[in-house]
Amino acid sequence: MNFTFKQLEAFLFSAKLQSFSAAAVKLHTTQSAISKRLAELEDSLGGPLLHRTSHGLELAHSGRELLPLAEEALRLWQRIEHDISLDKTLRGTFRVGVTELIAMTWLTRLIQLLQKLHPEVTLEPVVDAGLTLFERLEANKLDLSIMPGTFWGQAFESIKVGQVDQAWIASPRLSIPQRALKPHEFADYPVIEQPAGASKNRFYEAWRAEHGFRFGKVLLTNSTTVRAN
Repeated sequence: MNFTFKQLEAFLFSAKLQSFSAAAVKLHTTQSAISKRLAELEDSLGGPLLHRTSHGLELAHSGRELLPLAEEALRLWQRIEHDISLDKTLRGTFRVGVTELIAMTWLTRLIQLLQKLHPEVTLEPVVDAGLTLFERLEANKLDLSIMPGTFWGQAFESIKVGQVDQAWIASPRLSIPQRALKPHEFADYPVIEQPAGASKNRFYEAWRAEHGFRFGKVLLTNSTTVRAN
């Protein structure tokens, strides 16, 4: 027999919750992953462990024999994690890239919280445009980067830490009509925008082109303060 703990875990929670989808939610994975792990476990043990019924999953004969052993294995695994785990205290200097918006809003709170949780960690913030930060991340000049975007390639893991609501803000001196502008009408007004190095442009440009947005006079600036005023 050659099976893994993940396969055993998939069986255990599928049996307890009587559902592959519920087990997937519990284990933070997909239903297909749970089904695959169970199939591999059944192949390894040489027989079915669970049956699908109109009422959900039910234990086969081999499954009833395996269930208490799987529960015991889970308890032992949790004990190993609790009793034998190495010191998880973070130490050292971490180079963190952030955009100007993050630097102006919640970066200070992040540093304070990190100092409280991991006093032996020192953060070295680098404030720059998103695409420049990504280039530094690729070149191993940053340990991590906090910036807009959902996918930056298979080599990097993206984790959502927050979101920002975007809005068009205009001066009353422009006498913009009191209605929603059509995409092509934006060309009639000057626009203050971030330059090409801003990471959000990578995701917005295609959407703007698809919906027919056109701009006339565009003033480019990296400064969040200038854009806000």
